[in-house]
Amino acid sequence: MIQTRYPSGVSGGDESAGAAYNIMSKDPAFLLYYQDFWFGTKRFNNEQVGAYIRLLIEQADNYSLSVSDIQGVCSLELWDTLKHKFDKDSEGKFYNKRLRKEKQRREEYSKSRSVNRSKSKVKTKKHMKTYDKHMEDENENEIENRKESFKTLVFGFNKVYSGYVLNNFFDYWTEPNRSRSKMRFEMEKTWELSRRLKTWANRSRDFGKSVDAQKPIEPCPAVDHDADGTELRCRKIKGHTGPHDWHRANKDPAQIKDFNEIASKLTK
Repeated sequence: MIQTRYPSGVSGGDESAGAAYNIMSKDPAFLLYYQDFWFGTKRFNNEQVGAYIRLLIEQADNYSLSVSDIQGVCSLELWDTLKHKFDKDSEGKFYNKRLRKEKQRREEYSKSRSVNRSKSKVKTKKHMKTYDKHMEDENENEIENRKESFKTLVFGFNKVYSGYVLNNFFDYWTEPNRSRSKMRFEMEKTWELSRRLKTWANRSRDFGKSVDAQKPIEPCPAVDHDADGTELRCRKIKGHTGPHDWHRANKDPAQIKDFNEIASKLTK
């Protein structure tokens, strides 16, 4: 159960004083990046998701989780499936690193805004520029967080596909749009990671085949003529090295007098 913790001098029985303290000292919200949360809890069942949300709220209210805090939310068996989401501090309490980071960022931003306003009156235009820059930073941080979550999912298939395949797949699908608000894979109408990886790996294998094996062999395009004007063509394939292997284009035996002699002269 979430309990409001009052400082010394504020009685828990004094509801008005407690409420005033709670409103003034605590930020009542934290950012929840729904795509990150969805990726991070994709393999959770509904009971695990519900307990996880309640543990995050408990941490947001109390800064960290004691054993009794955890016991008030879920059973030991359920905690065993969720504890990998939390770190342990020097006092033996648990906390979600991402949530603590987001709370600290939000608090630091609020403090900086408060300090700026107390020093001088901020003009509307300057205020809007500050806000816009803040939102740009928020978008950049948000897409980087989602990128890291996506990377974890992709490289979870490292026992199935090579690092070369996974790296190329990750680099391609995390290319951001112009506004840097979404990545390529987020703009797809349908998406199933395992199927996409399978298709990507198959195409990578096809691409790795020899180009010569995929295309028909082309003859050398070189053309020459002998002394009597008969056209000569090379017997070798396109792109060969070394001298040409000439033969007469017109293969009528009556017109071939001494091919070897002509060829030896032309190749000197």
